[in-house]
Amino acid sequence: MSAGTLRKLEALRIESRAELVKQSTLLDKLKSLKYEELVQVLPTTVSDTLLSSLLEQMAVAGQSLVVRQKEYGPGHAEIIKLKSQIEDLQDRITKRVAGILTSLEARAAAVETNLVLLQAEVDKATANDLDNARRWRPYFDKKRELEELQRFRQILTMKIASEKVDSSLPKSALVEIMDAAAPPLRPAAPNRPRATALIVLGVLLDLAGWLLVRWRPMPNPLG
Repeated sequence: MSAGTLRKLEALRIESRAELVKQSTLLDKLKSLKYEELVQVLPTTVSDTLLSSLLEQMAVAGQSLVVRQKEYGPGHAEIIKLKSQIEDLQDRITKRVAGILTSLEARAAAVETNLVLLQAEVDKATANDLDNARRWRPYFDKKRELEELQRFRQILTMKIASEKVDSSLPKSALVEIMDAAAPPLRPAAPNRPRATALIVLGVLLDLAGWLLVRWRPMPNPLG
């Protein structure tokens, strides 16, 4: 039996259980009433056209009896006829009420029987599932172990591939880390002291050259 069928059986069992409670409660309540109360309540509880018709005829005959008794007296033939009619209607109503109660009892019994059968089917299906679970458990255990081994193999393969990639990469760093850059204490330009020194040095060199030229002895053209 499939899981879907088992769920349907379980739903029917729950529905039958609710229906049985409903029918049993209604039947117990009706049986606890007195006959006069039962006759008044039953037509509003159970849809039965025959009982409703008999009660209507009973009401009409009772009204006619009251009117005729005032007109003719208790020994009149019309009065006797109405009383006989009322007795017949009363007997038919009593039998009809008993028949309705019997029908309700049979309906409740049918629901109970159906519930028992459904419960048996559910129990049987559950027992079969448990038996299948016990028989198939070794297979599913091995299947789970195989899946775990396959996952482990996949992780191991990825790990090996990662190690190969790491080993193929150069060992030296591609980027050389230099000292941290820091601003100089003095500005690089303009460097006024250096410029002043260079200017003075140039002036001195020019003066020395001029003196050498000025004081160098003149060559003798005669000899």
